[in-house]
Amino acid sequence: MNRISVEIVDTELFKFSKPIFNIGQKVKTSKGSTGYVVGLDFYPESKTWAYGIYFADEKDCFAEEDWCSAEQIVAFN
Repeated sequence: MNRISVEIVDTELFKFSKPIFNIGQKVKTSKGSTGYVVGLDFYPESKTWAYGIYFADEKDCFAEEDWCSAEQIVAFN
């Protein structure tokens, strides 16, 4: 999967922090699952990002999406 560059633009209402992970980046969760970042959601109150992770297992025909904080995932090399 190719990574997609996302430009973060501050507005008068929100000053965004830079996301740690990029869309398309392969990551591993604290539970040991691997997947790809497919979405970003910003929480202005805490100035943190949530990452939509897509998990797929072609062998078992399994696909799922879940939202994780940066503390719950690490980059997969």
